[in-house]
Amino acid sequence: MKKSNISITKEIVNAKKVGTRAKLAQLIQRRIYVYSTSISPDWITTTGVTFARGDSTVKSMLSVDGTSNITGSATSGTYYNNALSTTYATASNSVFTSSNANMIKTSNMVLTADALDGISSIDFVGTNEQVKNVHEGDLVKTDGRRIFYVPSNSKKLHVIIIKDKKAFLERTVVLEGNITDMYITDSKVILIGSKGGYEDENLVKTIATSSYLYNEYNEQGFVQIRDKETMAPVYKLETESPLASHRLIKDSLFITTRKEAIDDEEKELRPIVYENDTKYFIPYTNIYYFNEIPQTDITVLISIDTNNSKSNSIAFLGEFYKNIYMNEDSLFMVAREYTESSERISSRVIKFDVDYDKAELTYCATGLVDGTILNQYAMDEYNDLFRVVTTFDGWFQNESKSRNRLFMLKEEEANDTLKFVTSIEKGIGKRGETVKSVKFAKNLVYITTFMKTDPIYTIDLTDIHYPVFKSEIKEDGYSTYMHEWGKDCLVGIGYSATPTGRTDGMKVSAYKTDGSKNIPVDSIAFKNQEDNWLGWVFNYSVLENPKALLIYPEKKLLGFPMETRKYEHRTLYSENIFMIMSVDFSREKVLQKEVGVSHGDAHIDRGLYIDGVVYTLSENELVSYDLGTNEIKDIVSLKSREMTRLKRF
Repeated sequence: MKKSNISITKEIVNAKKVGTRAKLAQLIQRRIYVYSTSISPDWITTTGVTFARGDSTVKSMLSVDGTSNITGSATSGTYYNNALSTTYATASNSVFTSSNANMIKTSNMVLTADALDGISSIDFVGTNEQVKNVHEGDLVKTDGRRIFYVPSNSKKLHVIIIKDKKAFLERTVVLEGNITDMYITDSKVILIGSKGGYEDENLVKTIATSSYLYNEYNEQGFVQIRDKETMAPVYKLETESPLASHRLIKDSLFITTRKEAIDDEEKELRPIVYENDTKYFIPYTNIYYFNEIPQTDITVLISIDTNNSKSNSIAFLGEFYKNIYMNEDSLFMVAREYTESSERISSRVIKFDVDYDKAELTYCATGLVDGTILNQYAMDEYNDLFRVVTTFDGWFQNESKSRNRLFMLKEEEANDTLKFVTSIEKGIGKRGETVKSVKFAKNLVYITTFMKTDPIYTIDLTDIHYPVFKSEIKEDGYSTYMHEWGKDCLVGIGYSATPTGRTDGMKVSAYKTDGSKNIPVDSIAFKNQEDNWLGWVFNYSVLENPKALLIYPEKKLLGFPMETRKYEHRTLYSENIFMIMSVDFSREKVLQKEVGVSHGDAHIDRGLYIDGVVYTLSENELVSYDLGTNEIKDIVSLKSREMTRLKRF
């Protein structure tokens, strides 16, 4: 399939073009009635599952070409595919603060990249990511030579150089806005964030509810790209709302954001993007919709070539921005869809082809699966099959119990449909249990369900029409994230629980998935004890965000931030540590707590591994721990004070 910029290049059936402002306003106005639409999709019934494929009965919508109004300081340039050309995208850097003005010298010793040229074959592990070579944003990034760190709830970027297992704070850059994620390439640092401002009008009329919302605080999203060596800003893109999802492949950044669908004659309906302070609109001809998708939001999909500072964009009506899965070949976006004719909640999936060398996406197909999708880990593409695990919420949909399924779909290019291939209808969880975590690994899938106990299912999908349930492991509590640890070995991190299903802390468990054990081979729980107000308080980011985990199976290494609290003499004391564990399935005690690196009362964000040293980071400092000598290696002060550093177990 020939690729272009973010576009729809072939005759399509399922995605309808908005075309005009009048049509967009009509779609927004009807969103209150979306649950009573009379249009019914074409339903396929197979082995007891009802599956909806794309509706091909709807008449084509208007396709009058829209115009794109460009305003701002730029006075020349060309306009192509709803984005600014290189001329606009590389506008003068005068729109940014001087790079010298926002640098803070922090050390007499400053090492440059030239001083690191002799370093090779660096062994390091950074962000825990779902797909190899598809990078996910985080507060901390490393290339093995430097650590780039933006503390949570901070407006500073610390650049720390690593040489000979020693850490040196090279510089601190003062930033604007709230930085939530970061990426690095060979030559760039990419910052993802948001900034707030007060709207002129505090009362915004929303047609869907015929009411007034108090919308005083308006938050915008932004991407800022800086030179990796000088930290000088070179590019900026801003959106009307915070960025929801994003991925980086090589030098191409792909992001999603939203625009609230409000029909107001005095407001611009089209999504607006500011590129280097130059404003442009996404044309109506680049906005699409699907029947029976609630039109509460407009999802905006933007690709950025970070080397050449070029961007392209397209939009779809619906909440597709929240949940995406991406590999090097494809991007999948998901939104909930309700059909009154069947009274069922489904998930609409859109597929794009990815050309990361050109930062281009091409719309391919769409389809529906029954139920809702937990998160990005419940989706996967392997051997041209899109595989997804869903939960059908029986309580919400007037059925007595929830049901969990695994669907497999394949793109049918002739009619832009993700066509149903096969599914697993039974056996994933007991009645009433819902999916809590999923891990795909080539021909295997691991699925955790929970209501009172935690069955973890290992399913072999080698023959997709005859899947094999290899093992079912039960324990109290459930894993929110699972990671393979070699052949037939799995580690799960999640909530501990009582036999009645009440969660009471955090746990780490080790499993053999070959069917030889139906309980964990080892487990360590960090309980929220009540006596004397003493106990562990787990960091929710560890359980809800796998990027907070340091995982290196080849080194038998697992790490994560924790907090412990105790109540003495009517005073509550808290201490944050980075827990370092060893995980070795060849020994009887698989899981072992090695040491905790303390940061006092400072919240610990992340830990990284570089050449045998674990670098732990909080707003106050970097503390490094040498795995070879089992001692603290360095303390790099960001806000310094003395304290006991190691907690032995």
